[in-house]
Amino acid sequence: MITVIVTTYNTEKYIARCLDSLINQTFQDFDIIIVDDCSKDNTQKIILEYADKFSEKIKYIFMPQNTGAPANTRNKALESGLITGKYIIFLDGDDDIENNFLEKLFITAENNNADITFCGYERFDAETLKVYCKEMTNNKYQYLEKKDFNDDLAFFNTAFWNKLIRYDFIKDFRFKNVCGVDDPLFMIDIYQYTKKLAFTNDILIRYRVYNSSTINVHLVLDEMKKFRDELVNIKQDYLKNNLIDIDILTLFVFIHIGISMPFRVYRNKLCNINEYIKLTKEYFDNNFSNWKKLKYLNLFHAFSKHGIKGLGLWGCRLLYKIGMFKLFLMFYLFLINKLNIDIKW
Repeated sequence: MITVIVTTYNTEKYIARCLDSLINQTFQDFDIIIVDDCSKDNTQKIILEYADKFSEKIKYIFMPQNTGAPANTRNKALESGLITGKYIIFLDGDDDIENNFLEKLFITAENNNADITFCGYERFDAETLKVYCKEMTNNKYQYLEKKDFNDDLAFFNTAFWNKLIRYDFIKDFRFKNVCGVDDPLFMIDIYQYTKKLAFTNDILIRYRVYNSSTINVHLVLDEMKKFRDELVNIKQDYLKNNLIDIDILTLFVFIHIGISMPFRVYRNKLCNINEYIKLTKEYFDNNFSNWKKLKYLNLFHAFSKHGIKGLGLWGCRLLYKIGMFKLFLMFYLFLINKLNIDIKW
């Protein structure tokens, strides 16, 4: 009933733990497809050992050459012809899951006839094990039908490891190879065609956060440009299909392009932040001109519905309008460093 797709690259420290947690699930009607992206450590050896021991459960694909992108390994699984489940879920080889992970998601999906089912999760430091945050744990919805879709969609996390997805719903979709943002691109695209979402607030998965000090500046900036371009393409689909309020997409873009990306640039000193903010504002003006009067960023609506986070978004838009958005980035970074926590939008 469920096909679990596990993508791996140099995860010898964690892959056995990940596979053990799957093998020992309380829900057993599932199989596993592992796609390894040419690991240089012992990951493939461990995969072969598990595939031999649990041959009825585990299939594997070893990519012929390293692609360097989860989008490619996920697409390989989608195109493999090996998927047998009614539902699929994508995991990374270093994810930690609870033993009722599949059972809880499956029951929630079935009870609500959902296309996509979310669960709560933790993000924690891979080295210190410190928990940064717990998210999707206070969701007010049991389910959300298309006719009721609203600005909450822009706030839902876009990662795939906490979502069970009905396979026949996405079997013809493919991930776009835009490193680091393939998840949000995929999610904001398929929301158009989603009829129903379901939720369980239980924390069923724990996601490792790595603090890498090595960043390829040109590569990151190039991927950010691809992200912006792809969002413009998706906007055209939204306008053509008229399935979801375009203001929801604009809010999503404002959060990811207007806040998350500039903060990443500022924090890692990738380029001149003043120039990047100017470029971002021009991008909004040229492609999402409704950002200045976005109904979801009305002060009363933003604060009453989303609290401090909504107030922060309203403030960010105001700072963009008056050319002082850098002040927010400075305060945001100070707050994170002072409190030693990872604040996610």
